Amino acid sequence: MALLEVIATSVADAINAEQGGAARIELIADFAVGGLTPTLKLVQEVVQAVKIPVRVMLRESEAFQVTDEAEKQRLCTKAKEFAALPVDGIVCGFLQGDAIDHRLLQRVLTAATPLHVTFHRAFEELSDPLAAIQELKRYPQIDTILTSGGKGTEAEKIARLSICE
Repeated sequence: MALLEVIATSVADAINAEQGGAARIELIADFAVGGLTPTLKLVQEVVQAVKIPVRVMLRESEAFQVTDEAEKQRLCTKAKEFAALPVDGIVCGFLQGDAIDHRLLQRVLTAATPLHVTFHRAFEELSDPLAAIQELKRYPQIDTILTSGGKGTEAEKIARLSICE
């Protein structure tokens, strides 16, 4: 199923994306670092301004690995706050080395219940992305994986993604 999802960093971006035919918004802060968690106020303003589904980035720092317990707690708190809003879901991905950090992922998903979840571009850093797809299927909330096909040439990426169909 093809879905046009557009990244937005402001209310104006979200409105323009909706008017331009987007089917879903991915709301982020700090595009330059690949997206960080936007403010709660911005999330509230965007969901009031558009009629299409909004997924919110949940990422406090550039790193995909989170080792600080205080940061983990902040991620869970934000996930719970977003779950109380009329958003479609969150966008997140946490690694431990070159593998999925299942412990943190489960904590965040529990806090974000009942939201849908996109596992984001942290997926690109996994040592075995095909095995990771099977791992991510354990989580009913995760319905999307954001990837460009991993490392390599465009032909290699296309071939890798065609295996997943």
